[in-house]
Amino acid sequence: MTAVGTSDVLRTPRFGRRRGRGRSPYTVFLIVLCGALVLTALLGPLLAPYPPDATNILAASLPPSLAHPLGTDSLGRDLLSRLLWGAQISYAAAALIVVISIVLGIVIALVSSWFGGVVDATASGVLNVFIAIPGMLVAIIAVTILGPGFWAPVLAMAFASAPYAARILRGTAQQERHKAYVEALGLSGISTLRINGHILRGVSPIILAQTTFGFGVALLEFGALSFVGLGIQPPTAEWGAMVIAGRTEMLAGDPQQTLSAGAMIVISVVAFTLLGERLQATLGVGR
Repeated sequence: MTAVGTSDVLRTPRFGRRRGRGRSPYTVFLIVLCGALVLTALLGPLLAPYPPDATNILAASLPPSLAHPLGTDSLGRDLLSRLLWGAQISYAAAALIVVISIVLGIVIALVSSWFGGVVDATASGVLNVFIAIPGMLVAIIAVTILGPGFWAPVLAMAFASAPYAARILRGTAQQERHKAYVEALGLSGISTLRINGHILRGVSPIILAQTTFGFGVALLEFGALSFVGLGIQPPTAEWGAMVIAGRTEMLAGDPQQTLSAGAMIVISVVAFTLLGERLQATLGVGR
């Protein structure tokens, strides 16, 4: 076996360096769109022209106008303001779900790939069992026990999503674990923790793609829980809650609340899903 210096090993490129391959206009558009959505969620309270819960019964169910660009709901609350405030809650919930599930998935994948054998077989069997349990069912049970709100559905959905993330990351981590540079690092006396850090760098492309995919899915599922009354409760502005709150208004001929909140959910889910797909192709995930 050819000797490999420690400094050479530490410089081994593993994170999809694809010189000469520029981003396509389509990818740039998706990145800009997703960035604009995230920025809008972060700055939503500052951009909102009115307080989200400010009611004005004399201005109830108004159509779009200069004073209220998206109109008002049945209580006279400005829909644009509620949409901007709701973006922060919806995006924060989806981000926490994705971060927690990905971190748990990384830990499981690294431990499973590093020890292999019985540990890997046991982890694989346990993951298959948990994957067979619908995540939405876990969230509904947790919310039923702990009560609706923000944290109960977020934590339940995060733990329910972790097995999916772990299963996807596990295969890539195993491939990375058996590469020559990992063996060279071990022979060089590098600690297990630092070696796993390099393995983590090797699986970074799939983590990035999975995070983007997962964000859209988490946003949709959290909104669904609020839609059925198990997530954010009125009068707090949140997209899923706004969709169901506007149901009676839609039947009365005022669909702006349901349509605007539903449109933002659809746009966000589609944008982040397509971006995840593009990142997967660009970074060579799964090749």
